[in-house]
Amino acid sequence: VDLGGRCEIMPGTPMPALDSVGGPAFAARLARDRKTEAFAIATDRPVPARIDMMATYRSIENPAVLRLLDWGTVDWSPEGKKRFVLIYERPGGRRVMQDMAETRDPLPDDQIIRSVIPTLLFALREMNARGMTCGAVRPTNLFHKDPASPVVCIGDCLSTPVGYSQPLLVETIERGMAQPAGRGPGTIGDDLYALGVTLLMLHLGRSPLADLDDEGILKLKMDKGTYPALTSQVRLPQSLVEPLRGLMIDDPKQRWSVSDLDLWLQGRRMSPKQPQVPRRGARPFEFQGEELMHCRALSRSLTRHS
Repeated sequence: VDLGGRCEIMPGTPMPALDSVGGPAFAARLARDRKTEAFAIATDRPVPARIDMMATYRSIENPAVLRLLDWGTVDWSPEGKKRFVLIYERPGGRRVMQDMAETRDPLPDDQIIRSVIPTLLFALREMNARGMTCGAVRPTNLFHKDPASPVVCIGDCLSTPVGYSQPLLVETIERGMAQPAGRGPGTIGDDLYALGVTLLMLHLGRSPLADLDDEGILKLKMDKGTYPALTSQVRLPQSLVEPLRGLMIDDPKQRWSVSDLDLWLQGRRMSPKQPQVPRRGARPFEFQGEELMHCRALSRSLTRHS
């Protein structure tokens, strides 16, 4: 499949290890640069890719994000249809986590602090400076730069709208209550919240709420607040408590900013943030067999049963 004479895509050579939520991945070859190893994502979702952000994204020269090489619409010969494709430079290493239910070796806290946080913060700062939200920070969208390096980079964040592919665990309560395709453009605060949950998962080597479905996760977050809900059953090293608590604050006005996290990395210790516990009603509101103690929980229940 030819992309404007600039790139050749091989539908007969799928690359499932690089699949994106936006579509499957295939081998690709650049016409003028045979040394760069590339792959294509052929979008197949009923939602549009972030075409308005592609030129902005390509201008980012940052090793912490996959390099976007080209994009456009092609005649997808295997199906006799047109598809929108994105051409990325192939990462040298494998995906950090294959799925959100996977259990892997935990990352040491010193590796998270010295390598993972600075690298991902660098990428988010670059995007934010260009008026762009990533919307795809999660363990399953991180890749090792090469097999022997602990350095990671963020994978595809352009083949679907912001947050469309995000598991509810890494989305804020407000965005988690919305339909995936209608979560809106997001903010840097949403990316930092997702970063906090991602760091927690990398440290644990698993999801802290693996035994709950999406509705159970959302209900627990609304009842207890995100930080208490995700950390009440685990022991965290003191070195990670402060940044995780700051990043996973539910109130966006109190959540750590890029500058806050940057100052913390430089050694400045911030004022301790106390976990936010949602205000409970004096007595429960009974609806559809549930006893609901918060307005948010009632709103969610009404929506689900309408």
